[in-house]
Amino acid sequence: MKKFSIGIDVSKEKFDLTAKRVHYGTELSEILHYGVYENKPSGFRKMLKVLERVTGRADKSELLFCLETTGAYELHLCNYLYAKGFDVWRESALQIKLSNGVTKGKNDQVDSDRIADYAIRHMDKMVTYEPEDEKLRTLKSLFLFRDRLVTEKKSKQTSSQEIKCTHVMNDEMRWMQLRAQQDIARLNKEIKECEEHIRRLIASCEEIEKNFKHVNSIKGMGLVTTTLLIICTHNFSSITSARQASSYCGVAPFYVQSGSSVSYKRNVSHYSNPQLKAILTQAACIAARYNEDIAIYYNRLKEKGKPTGVCINNVRNKLLRIAFSLVQNDCDYEEQHEWKRSQILKEAA
Repeated sequence: MKKFSIGIDVSKEKFDLTAKRVHYGTELSEILHYGVYENKPSGFRKMLKVLERVTGRADKSELLFCLETTGAYELHLCNYLYAKGFDVWRESALQIKLSNGVTKGKNDQVDSDRIADYAIRHMDKMVTYEPEDEKLRTLKSLFLFRDRLVTEKKSKQTSSQEIKCTHVMNDEMRWMQLRAQQDIARLNKEIKECEEHIRRLIASCEEIEKNFKHVNSIKGMGLVTTTLLIICTHNFSSITSARQASSYCGVAPFYVQSGSSVSYKRNVSHYSNPQLKAILTQAACIAARYNEDIAIYYNRLKEKGKPTGVCINNVRNKLLRIAFSLVQNDCDYEEQHEWKRSQILKEAA
């Protein structure tokens, strides 16, 4: 067990740090130090010098650094501490917030103190930080860049359509619409170039390419859906089952039951990755039309009287089950895949 818990609240330019000594067997913790440091290597070095002094030159194995996920601002600090041999726990900001119960007011100092307390209370659930694979991190950046290009293209398309439908076309309006059309053409070209970079990067890594080809072989799972699934699951290493993936992207149904009077029908949770959920919904709609197996499954649900939303959600779950099955069995998709896999398992048994 760790002797020192160090909670860090990270922002773009600085981070607040609270170091506490852990007293096991009691609910008390002693605050050793609070400080604000610059979020850059010089600030990291200054922080370690101060911690070395206040902890009495404690061994690295006795220190635990806990940080909230911010998306990017904490990564340089995490990688720096990891390279120095410290244990780093990068925890969900929502998880830490919900663990605090009812709170009133906050600031960066209070947040760092709460993060340190969270690490002490839940140290048995600690998951130490491991740097993300460089190619996966680059793939994520490429995907997000493409997403921004698509958003900008939609904005230009909306602007062009509004000019056409709501204005009298004079010379100024024609010039504005022409510029919008030129921007759309440029963005289309840049999106295609970005997709080519994504394909080349995937092809440069054997493990990523293998899983990409397996999932992409499913009719309905295109470049965008497959790439995002690989990014979110860290190439199917951090999320290892279809059930976990369903819960992560918000398509897994859950019961709500309490006593004998409260019993809700199964609903999906809003704690999810909305981007993956939206893209998976598009994939489900396409698969329900053009993938023969999925279309049969979807129509069977409709014939039973299921609402369209329920049918699409079932298709989303089915696509995830098939995708994880293909990765785990190292094979491409074929018609009646699930039935054929069940037959193989029966024969093997």
